[in-house]
Amino acid sequence: MHFEWSPFVDAAGQPIPVLQFRLFGKHATSDEVASATLRRSDARGKAEQIAHLCSIYEPYTFYGGRFDSSNVERLLAEMSAEERARFYLDVRRVDWMDYVTNVHIPGLRKHVLKSRGSPPSARM
Repeated sequence: MHFEWSPFVDAAGQPIPVLQFRLFGKHATSDEVASATLRRSDARGKAEQIAHLCSIYEPYTFYGGRFDSSNVERLLAEMSAEERARFYLDVRRVDWMDYVTNVHIPGLRKHVLKSRGSPPSARM
């Protein structure tokens, strides 16, 4: 979603379209993804970068767990009304799609990727 309205650009400044596909099975491991990427790519440098990113994001992209907010809820229950008003957090009300799309990914592009992959308007 983020890359549809803020795409990476190529060397000529043209948007790179995002294709929807599934290359690996639902339960693929990061090692399988990295290995297959290295085998299939002619651009070894890019494949190595992809493999590196797979290893960094393995906990997020290959994690099958579920999250529980009961500790936060217990903590909020023990706080005074003033503390709750000041430090309130209900993770059930966080719009995670909005957060990932409008905060996390743009932050990665700005601080991790630097200008690589910036939309054309941000390169000026």
